[in-house]
Amino acid sequence: MRIIVLLAILAAIIILQIYLSKRENKWCGLILPIISFLFALLIVPLNTMAPATGINMDYIVNLVCAFAVYNIPTVVFMVIYIVCRKRKNK
Repeated sequence: MRIIVLLAILAAIIILQIYLSKRENKWCGLILPIISFLFALLIVPLNTMAPATGINMDYIVNLVCAFAVYNIPTVVFMVIYIVCRKRKNK
């Protein structure tokens, strides 16, 4: 049952992004990608604790990987935005 609710929420967010991307104002379609990017900027440092011995290469790799994973929704929102704007301009 939870998976159905999560899929419904995901579908609603994607539909909202499509709707915002098709609006006349081009900045409306950038709202969700900006929010997603800011969320990634805030959550990554909170989830990856620096080791007590100092910052080493493993910490930096973990930080970059976490940032990449948290930005997957940002990339998806931007792809939707670009596709919708190209279709609108034709």
